[in-house]
Amino acid sequence: MTEVGSFIPFFNGCGLGAVFFLFFILKRDMSLMIQNGGDKMWGLTFQRSVIENVPVDISQVQSALSIINNRILAVHRNS
Repeated sequence: MTEVGSFIPFFNGCGLGAVFFLFFILKRDMSLMIQNGGDKMWGLTFQRSVIENVPVDISQVQSALSIINNRILAVHRNS
């Protein structure tokens, strides 16, 4: 009986570790913050979509950054 009882804390720890790992994967996000030269900060936060299974990675943040940069440059050229 003592051999089985010694494995219970091990399985509880593994279960708790799996729950924390799941929270880590689902709550992982990447943020893009832009300061307008003063004290205002504008930002976007990219977070994994559980329903659509859209991953969060640096390539998506870089493509969003290039789109924002191109739009800002286009507005600057037109003014």
